[in-house]
Amino acid sequence: MAILPTFAPYRGLPEALPLEALEQAISNGKEDLTDLIHHVDHGSQYTSIVYNQRLKDAGIMEST
Repeated sequence: MAILPTFAPYRGLPEALPLEALEQAISNGKEDLTDLIHHVDHGSQYTSIVYNQRLKDAGIMEST
């Protein structure tokens, strides 16, 4: 199992921070992320439409 630790400095809305970190993880990850399961605490920043669409676009599954 690969772990992709990421960080993103706060530069705007709190909802944008997780998306920046997700983009960093995707760009640092391997090419095929279809087997990746992303675990989050389901806070509002992680349940945004844009965030979830980006996970789907990258082929990443959410944990439940």
